[in-house]
Amino acid sequence: MINLLKNRELTSIEIASELNIPKENCASYLNKLYNDGRIERTNDRRPYKYKIALSPKELLKQLYNFMSNYMTFRKDKEEEVKQNRDLILKVKELIV
Repeated sequence: MINLLKNRELTSIEIASELNIPKENCASYLNKLYNDGRIERTNDRRPYKYKIALSPKELLKQLYNFMSNYMTFRKDKEEEVKQNRDLILKVKELIV
């Protein structure tokens, strides 16, 4: 299931069809993966579409990019930039 979700978002019906398994079994497996935080739902109503959840490292990369861009635009707040520069560098160390 995880391999199917690597490149696209799919519903449980689409996954069940591709894997040739009963929809009920597929939904049960997806709920387990969802509850374990390994996949995410991309919409709020049925049929849910699923995708692979971001790993902690991917989340840190997004945080680093956001913080770097934010600090670039906040040059008017030099003291704030200095205080957060160390934090940004620590996040960068975690993703390298």
